[in-house]
Amino acid sequence: MNDAIKTGLPKLMNGNGGGSVVSRRLALTGAIACCFGGMAFPHSVGASDRAAVNIVSLMLEEMGQLYRTATTESQIADGLEKIFSNYADMDVISRSVIGPPWRRVSVGEREEFTSVFKRYLSEKYARYFPAALKGQYEIIKVVELKKDQHSVESKVFIQESYPYRIRWHVRRYRGKSLIVNLVTDEINLLSLERTVIRSLLQQRMGRMDRLIAYLPTRYAE
Repeated sequence: MNDAIKTGLPKLMNGNGGGSVVSRRLALTGAIACCFGGMAFPHSVGASDRAAVNIVSLMLEEMGQLYRTATTESQIADGLEKIFSNYADMDVISRSVIGPPWRRVSVGEREEFTSVFKRYLSEKYARYFPAALKGQYEIIKVVELKKDQHSVESKVFIQESYPYRIRWHVRRYRGKSLIVNLVTDEINLLSLERTVIRSLLQQRMGRMDRLIAYLPTRYAE
């Protein structure tokens, strides 16, 4: 079975479905910085809305620099791991993908899982990162989903393709805004990973230690 199918990733995540690492590198240009850095906010937009947009902007700019400079899949994975550390709330994401069993997991295993899960995501999306990120972004609106959580809605324009809508869910906690989910026209990445990880845990009889041992091998060459 094709690995992209096993991961649950649709065509959007595969782009043209192959080619060398160099040909699959994402061509984010200065246009992204213009779209975000030069964005004018209405006076009615609050500080939390601005913080949500800013974290998405900073993440995309760093992503663009990574894909302009990285030449191997390993370098891309290393870069993504740093980006996840800086801009994603990995504690919240990890707790969400595991679900109720998280309450029974020791503090040490929680930390271990969060670490290996972050690396797993980095390796996975270094290989199957959204082709949509080859394009140029335009922020459409910022919506408050609930207290201290916003959705930064954007469109990405790709040559010879219709615009994709991407919503970045941002959570503000203790004065810091971090990304907790990404939703496209086709998929909800948090829901996707929740399905995959819970299935892997179930296959291991609910043993978190076995899941922690397995994840680093998932995308090993």
